[in-house]
Amino acid sequence: MKLNAKTLQISLILIGVFLIISIYFLKPAIDRLHLLKDNPLVKKEKKKIIKKSAMQNFFENVQYNGTYAVVNPFTINAEKAVISNDNPDTVYMTKVHVIIFMNNGGNVNIWSETGIYEKNKSNIFFTTNVKVTNRKTIILSQNLDLLSDENYVSIYNDVNLTNKNDSLKADVINYDFKTKLYDISMFGEDLVKVKLIK
Repeated sequence: MKLNAKTLQISLILIGVFLIISIYFLKPAIDRLHLLKDNPLVKKEKKKIIKKSAMQNFFENVQYNGTYAVVNPFTINAEKAVISNDNPDTVYMTKVHVIIFMNNGGNVNIWSETGIYEKNKSNIFFTTNVKVTNRKTIILSQNLDLLSDENYVSIYNDVNLTNKNDSLKADVINYDFKTKLYDISMFGEDLVKVKLIK
């Protein structure tokens, strides 16, 4: 009888872990893959990108302005941008540079090779060789999702954070602007590598 109760408890725990992983990691990753799959700037056939078509609008040296978390204005600069006539609120970009003007007087700069800007939600998805600078802090990663509609940022895939005294390596760093809490994690059994010097 005790063995059956333990088996049931372990099964419930495993189901719970699977649900957490599915909701917080797999679903967002699948959603991002769908966005990237449709990105005409990431496709291998670059000759097709240069040609203008009736279904898409191509732009060079574009700039967008918006507001992040209601009080922080931002500027997006991109070398190239594509907007589909089917989905005019989504902009696919290359050579992206975003400047967020914080209400405390500082600036956050974000660069990436490619990115997706959802104009209606002011969400920005950065992919490939992402670099973030904020005064003396530098963050390098492969992905960064700046979700204005959720007041949330997620930095993931080979995250390296350094500043004058500290360094951190992780798979995922999530930051909630409302609670001002960080969630730092590693995939698998590796420990998060943090070095703090005061």
